[in-house]
Amino acid sequence: MKLKEKILVIFIIIGLFLFVFGCEVNKNEENTGGKIQLIISKDFGKETIFKKKVDYKNNITVMDVLFDSGADIKTSYGGSFISGINGLLSDSGGVTGERKDWFYYVNGIFADVGVLDYFLEPGEVVWWDYHPWKMAMGGATAVVGFFPEPFLHGYMGKKYKTYLMSFPEEKDMAQNLKEKLNTFGVKEIEIVDVKEDLLKERKGPTIFLGEWEKLKKIDFVKEINSNYKKNGTSLHFTDNTLELLDYKGNVAKVIQEKAGIIAALGEGSGDVCPLWIISGIDSEGFSAAVNVLINNPEKISVMYSAVVSSGSNKIMSLPLLGE
Repeated sequence: MKLKEKILVIFIIIGLFLFVFGCEVNKNEENTGGKIQLIISKDFGKETIFKKKVDYKNNITVMDVLFDSGADIKTSYGGSFISGINGLLSDSGGVTGERKDWFYYVNGIFADVGVLDYFLEPGEVVWWDYHPWKMAMGGATAVVGFFPEPFLHGYMGKKYKTYLMSFPEEKDMAQNLKEKLNTFGVKEIEIVDVKEDLLKERKGPTIFLGEWEKLKKIDFVKEINSNYKKNGTSLHFTDNTLELLDYKGNVAKVIQEKAGIIAALGEGSGDVCPLWIISGIDSEGFSAAVNVLINNPEKISVMYSAVVSSGSNKIMSLPLLGE
């Protein structure tokens, strides 16, 4: 091969390499469609400050979503920690005040990684809430206010089969809930009988349905209920009442009948297999809670836990503020 031909071949190879490499770079930068929902609130979701859908792009992080949304962001620790959003700043509380900060969830699961380390997928929901540390130290590792999450998108790209656990008498309700989840695009769902080992060692996000009179006979559920000041659900069943807690862990309200609950908790932050509990003091309250989730899930939007009053259709967001 002549020298000129060799040089030409080399240039062609280099050109092809640059073309392929350039395509790869452009591919990484392109907007691939889809949206990520961002919600910013305060006081455990009691007040929504900001809501926006942000365009998805490859390798987009939670930090990117905040900046792309146009929210006013303050950072610290070299830009890796969110210390302020739209004028609400991290507050140490001083000597007598309350320490307040920003906490974030993805698809209803409390994040276990920093804002630069969670890479999002289209359709995911990022929730930032500004509230005192008092409750955060206790737990609230999963929340119910973003149904059908986490059953639809999971967490950190991990998605498992959803399990609906119920007693024989509640199988119809479980089937109705399965069909509701199907309409949202959740396809892998299995209805299972009540088994304590499936609650302890969950293979996927699990929803447990049943009146409290039945649930309280399960040792694992009894243990959750007795640990009410730390499990983050902000509620506690006694023998014949339902106690609702404020964010400090104090009993702020007591209900004696016709009340149901929708609550969630995980085994620490980042738990992709949280346990949801739908229950009630009595059959009326239990049915009311199930009906809200099946027919009007938007009513529990941006809530940590929800209490549903039968008849009045009133829904309370937990924890209470104790005012």
